[in-house]
Amino acid sequence: MSSQDLLNKINQISGVQGSLISTKEGLITHSSLPESTDPNMVGAILSSVLTQIEVQSKRMQRGNPRKIIIETDSQVMSVFAFDKASENVIVFAEFGKEVDVENLYATLG
Repeated sequence: MSSQDLLNKINQISGVQGSLISTKEGLITHSSLPESTDPNMVGAILSSVLTQIEVQSKRMQRGNPRKIIIETDSQVMSVFAFDKASENVIVFAEFGKEVDVENLYATLG
């Protein structure tokens, strides 16, 4: 399945507003975010956040993070480690709606 096909499939899951795939360095390889969201900004900021979380997780001897959920007062964002070519899948959920996490995990395989 191509990366764009994967994002299209993720975006069909109940509660998902948009998604993207980025490298560990924050470079966006594929995006299907709403037009109001700048994927390059998201990639750059999340690269920094994920690097710090990874460093601290290893420091605490807890292993590599596989899923991170960031919830603000207006948005929920989930970051999933994606083993193919060291990329991350970032999923934006619709605020106030439950994401079908089981379906999401099955899609990410």
